[in-house]
Amino acid sequence: MLKRTTAALLLLLHLLPFELLTRIWATRHFYACSQIAGRPLFDRSSGPAVSVVSLSIHVLAVVLAWCVARAIAAPAEFAQLLQIIPPVMLITMIPVSIAGWGLREASMGLAFGYAGLDASEGVAVSLLFGAVYFLVGAIGGLVWILSAEKAAKGDAAIEVPE
Repeated sequence: MLKRTTAALLLLLHLLPFELLTRIWATRHFYACSQIAGRPLFDRSSGPAVSVVSLSIHVLAVVLAWCVARAIAAPAEFAQLLQIIPPVMLITMIPVSIAGWGLREASMGLAFGYAGLDASEGVAVSLLFGAVYFLVGAIGGLVWILSAEKAAKGDAAIEVPE
């Protein structure tokens, strides 16, 4: 919750009418990051697309959890997982573990228990969910490392358009 609240505040920081933010050394960098991050989100042409892609990522996470639940024959329905997965993913953003491991399993087991499902199935779904995320991330990382674009740019610095 704290991470998302902080991210939302940083994203909306450039909308504040305080010129003081640009003059103070400590907030100048956050203000500039907020401007850069807010451009695609608040742009009329790309904003709706960014919002749709963002929401679809969360829906796909629920679909992935539903597929994992089906694979282990857990009696969780899609509607139940639609209510369980987003809060669990929010809880895993708390920076107390590596990639949310442990925290996700505990919160998923608790959420499954509150939903009237077996908590051990929630932990199993969570472990498989994390494993699938790890595998997809590893494959994506390999594709990026081996890509021709990465090889062509090498260690060149990333340019930020003004």
